[in-house]
Amino acid sequence: MQSRWHKSGLALGFIGCLLGTPSLAQDNSNTTIAPRLSGDLRLRYQDTRLGDLTQTGQALTLRFLGTVEADIFDKTSILAEVEGVTALIDNYNDGTGRNFLLPFIPDPKGVELNRLQVISEAIPKTRLTIGRQRLALDDWRFIGAFPFRQNNQTIEAVRIETKAFGQGILDIGYFNKVRRPLGGDNVNGVFTGDSFFANYNLATPFGRISAFHYATELETGPVGPLRHINSSQTTGARVLGRRDWDNFTLVWEGSYARQSDFSDNPTDYSAHYGLAEVTLKPTNFTFKFRGEILGSDSGQAVQTPLASLHKFQGFADQFLRTPNDGVRDYSALVQYNFGTIGPFSDVTSFARHHWFEADTNGRNYGRELNLSLKSKINRVGLALEYADYKAQTFSSDTKTLFLTTEISF
Repeated sequence: MQSRWHKSGLALGFIGCLLGTPSLAQDNSNTTIAPRLSGDLRLRYQDTRLGDLTQTGQALTLRFLGTVEADIFDKTSILAEVEGVTALIDNYNDGTGRNFLLPFIPDPKGVELNRLQVISEAIPKTRLTIGRQRLALDDWRFIGAFPFRQNNQTIEAVRIETKAFGQGILDIGYFNKVRRPLGGDNVNGVFTGDSFFANYNLATPFGRISAFHYATELETGPVGPLRHINSSQTTGARVLGRRDWDNFTLVWEGSYARQSDFSDNPTDYSAHYGLAEVTLKPTNFTFKFRGEILGSDSGQAVQTPLASLHKFQGFADQFLRTPNDGVRDYSALVQYNFGTIGPFSDVTSFARHHWFEADTNGRNYGRELNLSLKSKINRVGLALEYADYKAQTFSSDTKTLFLTTEISF
């Protein structure tokens, strides 16, 4: 504990020195704070049915985000954001001990200070962010913002993004607390521990290439050996490329990483992660083919608890925690952009099919169909999403419907 406070103190001291430099404090007495206000309202209905469909969870939740940002020094601003979630229909298990026999829908009620951060670009080619913030690195697979759930994921961190070293972007930082979408009343709703991340990405003729290392000490849950089971270190590389022609676009993405135990994780393991994806976009269509492997070693699989999880491995959220045998997810997507239909603009629809199997023994977990329809009416966003998971050897049949409307102001 003393080491953790020592490291945090060093980081805060470093930031204090930066914020105390003359370049940031010039004409401080004449600084005019002009707050910038913004907000967001999102109403969502979710219906989740398990097994023979007799186990039903229903949630109608309303989420409000209110944000204020103001300049405090030259090229330095402060941002504060409040988040509130209430349930108009709460016939579901929100993970806080209520309705625990019903299907799990991780949208707990509550009000919290979602973000409180200082952002400075006073140093040339560098952005510094300190405080409670959203972190979203690369494709959000290992560290993401998780914007889908009503309760955001925020991280108390010191982050430095700089273009001072060559042509690429270096993104490094330290954090010691993660507030998960599960909420503070959930026994696993907060991660603590000394964590570090480093990411360097560079534009090349083959696409944007990034190298990354994430050393995450994630302590949560009751006292005991499993409190540290999520701690890991992950090292890898990723490429994202694109080519555009008159009526056709080709996008390719690939990633490989090794993950092993870190800090006090009781399991000694070293497992691999792999991704290959190709996207074809002729006119208004999109075809996407994806294969992703979260490997397993010594009974411990690659885990990504800080990811934007609903974005990956299907809308039914069956693999929020990777099974011990790992997961191989093969999927195909067809999307069509309708454009404007009557009062509706930006109308898009897609269908995606997933095939899930274990990494270590080839066991067939199941398959899943996802359907989505999204559009806008003026500034109001509308979305309908559906997931149908057919279990083979993992979990149980699950059908989930999402109806969402959202407005930002």
